[in-house]
Amino acid sequence: MTVLNIKNIIAVLLKNRERGDLLDNDDAVTLAISEFIRELGIPITVISKKTALPKNSLYQSLSPSKNTRRRPLRGDELLTLCHFLKIDINQFMPTKDKASPQGGGGR
Repeated sequence: MTVLNIKNIIAVLLKNRERGDLLDNDDAVTLAISEFIRELGIPITVISKKTALPKNSLYQSLSPSKNTRRRPLRGDELLTLCHFLKIDINQFMPTKDKASPQGGGGR
């Protein structure tokens, strides 16, 4: 269930990107995690207590509106949240058909 919800959110973000509603990768991942947490109904104060992540940082990153979201999640915060939510960080990696041809050597 968890994997499907995150994948659905990421699919919507990718469709929005194709239509021109561009988010950089940090914003897209932050928004996906934020939406997932909101769907689960877990208060940020609970997440902060259980993960030791600063409550203010979480509020600034997980705001539901891009206008009020002040910062993307940092890498360590993302890893901590994925562990807490029991989701696989690899879900956020682009699939082969979406991967960029730049920077890779042919195999």
